[in-house]
Amino acid sequence: MEYLLEPEDYQSLLLFAYIESSPTNAVSVKMIEDKFDLTYFKVNRLMGDLIQDLEKLDLDQYFYIEKENGEYHYRKNGLDSINRLLWVYCRRSLSFSFIDFMLKHSDATIEEFSDEAYISLTKAYKVRKAVRHFFKAYQIQGFDTQNAHDEFRLRLVLTQLYYHAFKDYEIPFEAVKVQRADYLVDLIEKQGIIATMTDAKRVFLTFYCLIASTRLHQGFAFEVDPTWQPKLDEYRSQIEQVHAQWPKEMLPINTDEIGYVLQLLDILGWEKESHQKSNLLPEDFKTRVLEILQSSFRKHHEPLQLNLSDSPILGKLWKLCQRYYYDDNIVLDGFFSTNLSVFEENYYELYQGCLRFINTLEDEQLLKKVRHHKTFIMELIMIALNNLDFKMLVPKITVTVNFSLGMSYNRFIESNLRALPFNNIQINNQYSAETDIYLSDVLSRQVSSDYIIWNSPPNAVDWEVFGNLVARIKEAKRCD
Repeated sequence: MEYLLEPEDYQSLLLFAYIESSPTNAVSVKMIEDKFDLTYFKVNRLMGDLIQDLEKLDLDQYFYIEKENGEYHYRKNGLDSINRLLWVYCRRSLSFSFIDFMLKHSDATIEEFSDEAYISLTKAYKVRKAVRHFFKAYQIQGFDTQNAHDEFRLRLVLTQLYYHAFKDYEIPFEAVKVQRADYLVDLIEKQGIIATMTDAKRVFLTFYCLIASTRLHQGFAFEVDPTWQPKLDEYRSQIEQVHAQWPKEMLPINTDEIGYVLQLLDILGWEKESHQKSNLLPEDFKTRVLEILQSSFRKHHEPLQLNLSDSPILGKLWKLCQRYYYDDNIVLDGFFSTNLSVFEENYYELYQGCLRFINTLEDEQLLKKVRHHKTFIMELIMIALNNLDFKMLVPKITVTVNFSLGMSYNRFIESNLRALPFNNIQINNQYSAETDIYLSDVLSRQVSSDYIIWNSPPNAVDWEVFGNLVARIKEAKRCD
C-alpha cells in the first residue's frame, strides 16, 4: 500500500520509522545518508519537511524531532505511534482520495474526481493510472465487478486499505452506515461466530461491513461462490438468529451478505477452532512446506532437525499460509514501514532461518509476494519464537559469576542474567576453560577469558556493556 502514498510522504514515513527504531533515539545525517542512499542536502530537506509535518499537524504532542550537532534526536511520550502519521499521509494521498471517491460514487467520471480533488485533468489521469497499477497487483480490474469472486477480492483489498490507513482514528463513512456496520459486528460476536473479538478485529470487520453495504447499495450484489456454500450451511442457525435480531428500521441484510463475512473470517482464521479448516491448502503444498521448514533453521551452518510431531507450530503455520495462499496473496502489507532490525540483532539465527524459509517459498512459487512482506515476516517470526526452542539455534555463552560478597550476591546477579532475552547463557560459579565471560568485583590472575568487573550493583550502562560483549562473542562463535 506504500505505492498509494505521495513519494515524499512515503520517504518521510520510512525516515520516521528508522529514527523511531534507533536504540539511542538519535541518528546522524551520515547514518541516514548511508541507510537510504541520499545526499546530505536531500536528508536535511526531508527531515525538515518531517519536522514541519509533526508541528503543522499537531503531532509534536506525541513525537518530537530536533536537530542538534549534526544529529536528529527523537522523543515520544508513548501515547501514539507511526500509525497516526500514516493516517495523515493517507488522507492527503491523491491515490487514496481517488479510491475513496470512486468507491462512494460508482458512476463518477475522471472529470468529476478532478474537480473534487482540485487538480488538473492531466494529474487526475496520472492518479488513476497509479491506482490501476496498484489494483493490478491484486488481480483487480476496477470497481465494476462481474462475479462474486472478483467482488469479494475487491472488498477484501479495500477493507485492508481502509483499516491500515485509518485504524480507529477516523471512520470516513456516513453515520447511518457506521451504525449498521457496528450492529452487524455486534451480532457476529454475540452469535459466537468469531473466536475472540479484539479491538483490532472489530475495527477491521466494521470497515468490511461498511464497504460491503456501500457496494450492495450500488447494486453489486452476488450470490456467494458455490465453493463457500458449505460454510453457510455450517452456520445456518447463527444466520437465522442474525436475521431474527436485525432491526426493521435498518436497511435489510441478506444471507449472502452474511456469507461473505463468514468467508472473510475463514480466510483470516478468525473462526472458533471447531470451525477452522485448512481446506484451502493442498496436501502436496503442506508436504513441501514442511520439508523447507526442516532445512531452513541451522546451527553451525548445518540444518537443525526440528521435532514437529507434537508442536503447535503446524496449526499456526497452516493458518498463516492459508491467508497468503488464497488468491495468490491479496494480503496488504500494513507494516511496510516497520524496521525489522531488532529481530536481526537479537534473534539473528531464528531471523535468518525465517528468511531462508520465506525466500524458498517464493522461489518455488508456493506463496507469492511474501519475500519483502513485513507483515508475513513478523507473523512467521512470532510463530517461530513462541513454538521453537530458540536456544537450540544460538551459540552457547558460558558466564562465570564469582563476586566476593558470596553466593547471595551471586544469585542476585544470576537472576538478572536469566531474565535477559535473546541469548543462550549458561551460568556457573567456577572459572574454567569453558568460561566465555568472567563476572566479578575482583580480577583473578587465572582469568584469560573476556571479563567484566562490577564493584557496584550493575546499572543500565553496565548491562549495555555486558550485552555488547555477548553480541561480540556470539558473532565470533558464528564465524568459527
